[in-house]
This record gives sequence, structure tokens and C-alpha cells, in this order.
Amino acid sequence: MTNAVNQARHEKFRVRICEEIPSTLTIEVWDPVLAPPYRKFPSRYAETGRRLLIVEAIAAHYGWRPADGGKWVFAVVEVPPVCLTAPRSSQAKP
Repeated sequence: MTNAVNQARHEKFRVRICEEIPSTLTIEVWDPVLAPPYRKFPSRYAETGRRLLIVEAIAAHYGWRPADGGKWVFAVVEVPPVCLTAPRSSQAKP
């Protein structure tokens, strides 16, 4: 998302987070830049340039598509299912 803020140069950007597939979150960010995202290989001490490296590390898959005069970049992240059968602690009444 920080890339969208930087690339938008004070223009609008959009963020969507949704659960389309059980146990996953799809995170989408739109920015007005038409160029596709690309992986950089920053130096060890660089303060920027790791965005797709981080996405690749945490996403099951990711990609982009042109839309609305810009592009949507998306990542699908697997989320562990919540254990609904865990016992709840009871609160003692005074």
C-alpha cells in the first residue's frame, strides 16, 4: 500500500480487502499508474524497493490488472481458520 501512496503522488488510491475464498484474504490496491509492478533488488541498506519481495513472501499468489485509468495490484493471503470449538473461560461472579 505504501507504494500506491508513493506512486499516486498525492492523487487518489483505493484499497479493498475481502474474503472471497474461505480461509483467505484478498488485498487489492488501485493506483493511477499504468505501468505494471516489477521486482527490484535493493541493496542491503536501501530504505525502499522491497515491496514485491515482501508480497511474494506472504502471499499464496499475487498479480495485477489494468483498470479505471490505472491498475489494481492484488495479493491473496492464506489466513488460518479460527478455532470455533475452543472452550471459553467462564468468569466467576463475586
